[in-house]
Amino acid sequence: MSNYSPPPPNDFFWLSSALMCVLDADGVVVQLNPAWEKKLNLVRTDIEQSHYLAWVHPDDKASSRDKLAQLDITMQSQHDTSLPETAHRPVETHVAFSNRWRDCSAYYHWLHWEISAVQREGEIIPIMN
Repeated sequence: MSNYSPPPPNDFFWLSSALMCVLDADGVVVQLNPAWEKKLNLVRTDIEQSHYLAWVHPDDKASSRDKLAQLDITMQSQHDTSLPETAHRPVETHVAFSNRWRDCSAYYHWLHWEISAVQREGEIIPIMN
């Protein structure tokens, strides 16, 4: 489990109207910002600590998993000094994809994910709209 601690209440994460979240390296939702409740009528605590794919439309799960894995591979290759230089893959610093996300009423909303290769202690911070 992640040792993530929420940012201070005045942090951009809490104030942003963009959908923001923190995923751990396994894809578990660690934190959602309040925009999720305002825009998608979701209860953050219902989603936090669940795997993000549990909320993704079944037809979008494979492509979503594959896109996020591209970023994960990039991060591992950038930070894993035990790999020989020839084992490093081309660096992609940004992944973008769309999928349908289920709300608590079982209605699906299209979300566009924008994820940059920023990793903090094994966590990934996507921004959706």
